[in-house]
Amino acid sequence: MRPSWLLTIMMTCAVASFPAAASEPRCPLPLDQCVARYTHMADRPWLGFEIAVDSATGERRIREVTPHGPADTAGVKSGDLLQTLGGVNPQSWFAGRLDQGSWREGEAVVAVVRRGDRDVTLSLRLGHIPEALVATWLGRHVLEAHLAYTDEGQTHAGW
Repeated sequence: MRPSWLLTIMMTCAVASFPAAASEPRCPLPLDQCVARYTHMADRPWLGFEIAVDSATGERRIREVTPHGPADTAGVKSGDLLQTLGGVNPQSWFAGRLDQGSWREGEAVVAVVRRGDRDVTLSLRLGHIPEALVATWLGRHVLEAHLAYTDEGQTHAGW
């Protein structure tokens, strides 16, 4: 873990004077394992969007696009339905890239999204996730999915 990440995480937790709300379910991982997983985000390709997977259909809808990230630059919009990445099912693409570590920063990946009633083909340039973004996500997760659950099975609105 880089020192700047650690400092940001510690500062986020230390100055969190707002109530901890359990807006996330309790994380099943011990805190040290959870932090380790977040720190490995820099080792994988970053596309700059979050998806919501429909449990009934398996559809992957773009929930949020990170401003100025690869997806935003390529023209991906919230609400788009992710059809393919690199010509394959998104789940297969991510599994192959993560397992093999086969990606390079700046590499272009063709994404096909369904927007309204038509398919749109976009070219995304893979990048590394900004450290500040990982630190923000980790800080929020620690507060909402770990520290908000101070007693077994019980959540607290504040502390």
